[in-house]
Amino acid sequence: MPPNASQPPPPPPPPPQPSPPPSSATFVHERWQWGLEPRPKILYINLVALIIVGIWTGLMYATPYMVEEGSLLGLDGWVGVKDHEEIWEDLPPIVSTMYSAGDSQCHQKQNRSLILNGNQMPFCARDVAIYTFMTIGLAISVFPRMPHYDRINNLKAWWLMVALVPIGIDGVGQLLGYWESTNLMRFITGGLCGLIVGIALGFMLREMGGMVREFRTERKMYKMAEEADLASQRKEP
Repeated sequence: MPPNASQPPPPPPPPPQPSPPPSSATFVHERWQWGLEPRPKILYINLVALIIVGIWTGLMYATPYMVEEGSLLGLDGWVGVKDHEEIWEDLPPIVSTMYSAGDSQCHQKQNRSLILNGNQMPFCARDVAIYTFMTIGLAISVFPRMPHYDRINNLKAWWLMVALVPIGIDGVGQLLGYWESTNLMRFITGGLCGLIVGIALGFMLREMGGMVREFRTERKMYKMAEEADLASQRKEP
């Protein structure tokens, strides 16, 4: 008779216990990752960019309502030149900042600008569309995980090319005198460009956040290895 024949068989392993539900903080932390690989810090980087661009864009729409109706019209000028600096000096600080920025960065032609509260917006219709849809593109970058992230990420260069073609054709054709574009067409072509640029910027910020996180992890591991080496050296006689 084998020596172990009289011994009872070992008990079966206990059934796996269900893991406790994650806390609300963990749930949000995992749900708000974008892409197939978790990148915890990228959420904050994208949110900061979204807040900055969103505030700037929101002020474009708000500042025409911060001054008297019909007081800011006929602001035609040249890009790169402050044509109406004497006007901005008498405006409230926020309004002055926005219109002064538009004065130096945009032509501010009235027939190519959107009118709110009887006033021109600080930037032309095309620029307003670019910033508006760039904000939407950045907002997409802070949504939960995105399927097929790597495949879409590889299309960044193509996206930018596709986005620049319509706005380039519309702008160059108008500049050369082949046609006079409409504010609707300017808004559509500018919006397409801004949306793709915003999404591409969101991808790049995500990758940047991943690089920062990996760098910090490597530094932490290197420091732990150094501390372990020092501890082993102290134990040696």
